[in-house]
Amino acid sequence: MDDKMNDVIDEVQKRLGEEYEVKRVEVMKNNDTKLKGIQVRKKDMNVAKICYWTSESVDEIVDVINRSLFPKFDCEINLEKLKDRIVYTLVNADSNKSRLKTIPYRLLKGTDLAITYKLIIDIDFNATASSDVTNALIEHLGVTENDLYTFATKNTQKLYAPSIMSLTDIVSKIDNQSQEDVSNTPETILYSLISKSILGLHVSCIQMC
Repeated sequence: MDDKMNDVIDEVQKRLGEEYEVKRVEVMKNNDTKLKGIQVRKKDMNVAKICYWTSESVDEIVDVINRSLFPKFDCEINLEKLKDRIVYTLVNADSNKSRLKTIPYRLLKGTDLAITYKLIIDIDFNATASSDVTNALIEHLGVTENDLYTFATKNTQKLYAPSIMSLTDIVSKIDNQSQEDVSNTPETILYSLISKSILGLHVSCIQMC
């Protein structure tokens, strides 16, 4: 598998050209799970996209990268630019002991959960590009975990505000179909209370470089 991954990295680098840096990375995800990925960064940018490795062909990997190489993001990394993009998430503290050593967090009293923080790079109905807020990042920004909690409390309610939609509308949005395309679908009386955080598909990880 490693040889195939190296072959893919070499081919992706060849197709993208010298203005991009392509390399293998290992990312710590939820529940201390380590995933192998291919990181692609344009050399004049300090944000990179990571495509997680699941043994796809070269063409499949390159197609994923080319369809959405980088999110819309102002790459200047300072507090004024980033504070409105910080949200919180909940993870199991016992299952994330290694990961919690590298990121700011607070334990939720009376539970086995920890509040952690993410930086939202780009978001829409179908996908969310985000990066963990790390200890290194808050040191660079000059903020504390209490500051993060204050920012995230406001931003999470705003960016992930729940809404009520019919199942037909949900299917239309997820499949990128127009209302005409689903007009023949029998209307249902069932409605769902949804949040972008539930429907958002984390198809990539964004690494702050």
